Amino acid sequence: MEFGEIVMPSSVAKICLAVVLLVVSASTIAAHFGTAGVVNERMMLMKQMAKDTKPLAKMVSGKTAHNVGAVRQHAGEIDKRAGAAMIELFLAGRDMAPPEADANIWRSWDKFSSIAADLESAASAMAAGADQGQAAGKAAFGRVAGT
Repeated sequence: MEFGEIVMPSSVAKICLAVVLLVVSASTIAAHFGTAGVVNERMMLMKQMAKDTKPLAKMVSGKTAHNVGAVRQHAGEIDKRAGAAMIELFLAGRDMAPPEADANIWRSWDKFSSIAADLESAASAMAAGADQGQAAGKAAFGRVAGT
């Protein structure tokens, strides 16, 4: 075999590689599942907000049809998780080690609180105006995504 020659790995090598990748992936996943308390609550809040944002983005971009019920549902879920509900998870004293959240949240508390309130307001307005069609939904989504 010469340098640079492509060699097809044996079945044993393929299996070993697959096992290594599985172990690394499992340990990464376990690290996230190992979170507890407020850190886990924050992580779940952000994941759920991202999950609710995706179908809204697809609707306003025209990738899926505008669905009044789905807009109300997903924007309503973001509304419930924003504002005071979000702020509660980041109150002073909840920035324990290891820091999982950006320290700027606590350094710029007024700005963070304002953004959380703006997100709540924008999501609430989007849910309320769901029946106004895709163009209005796009504008409302712009306000939600811009917070």
